[in-house]
Amino acid sequence: FAVVPDDFRGLSSLRTLAISGCERLKEIPDWIDDFTSLKTLVIRNCLKLKPLPSRIGNLPNLDMIQMTYCRSAFAEWWKDPTLPDCPIKQLLPPEHDKEWKWQYRSYNDFKCYKCRKA
Repeated sequence: FAVVPDDFRGLSSLRTLAISGCERLKEIPDWIDDFTSLKTLVIRNCLKLKPLPSRIGNLPNLDMIQMTYCRSAFAEWWKDPTLPDCPIKQLLPPEHDKEWKWQYRSYNDFKCYKCRKA
């Protein structure tokens, strides 16, 4: 598939989405925000994947995003979540460094996840 199939649309109870080794996958659809229960998004080895859509920021329960070996999906906000075009910026509270942990190693390895406040 070049995109995530429409058959997945409407799976509002989906909690984890892991995509690996989809050589032809080019984009995550804007309707990803239909996955309102999604907590974890892991994408690996999807070399043609474009950057995540801005609507990823509409996922109220998202706790973790991990992208590994998805070179074409690289976005500057991986390095700096304060950039205006960061799609999950709206999920970050004003003191986001206490809520989210960012791990940017290279354009091939990015992870961010929520840390529970004590």
